[in-house]
Amino acid sequence: MIGGFLSGKVVKRFGRGLPIIQVWVLGQLALLAGRHLAKLTPEERRRLATLVARGRGRPSHLSDADAAELRRLVGKLEPRLFAGHAVTRLSPVPVPKRLLYGNRKNPARVAAGRQRQRRQET
Repeated sequence: MIGGFLSGKVVKRFGRGLPIIQVWVLGQLALLAGRHLAKLTPEERRRLATLVARGRGRPSHLSDADAAELRRLVGKLEPRLFAGHAVTRLSPVPVPKRLLYGNRKNPARVAAGRQRQRRQET
């Protein structure tokens, strides 16, 4: 069955020019990023976009209050946890948790533990 699919017209048309692994990786990262962005309300997402645009990607271009708000919003996204999830999702070998999430008291590691507990309960 798979052999018939691989010799089909669709694969012949797109198979040579479509880097399927890269598309899959980008899709996985997009899904993961969407889950992390969902932690913000729509109003917070708009404010984050406004602050990033106003600062032109550099917090030093913002006032102290705006820079503090930007840090709060980015912190709410849990970027280290996002990076840890991305690496564990895409890495072919296990990566030590302390490298991904920090020491045991790190908020990202605590959040990862809570998520793991929720998944085990359901």
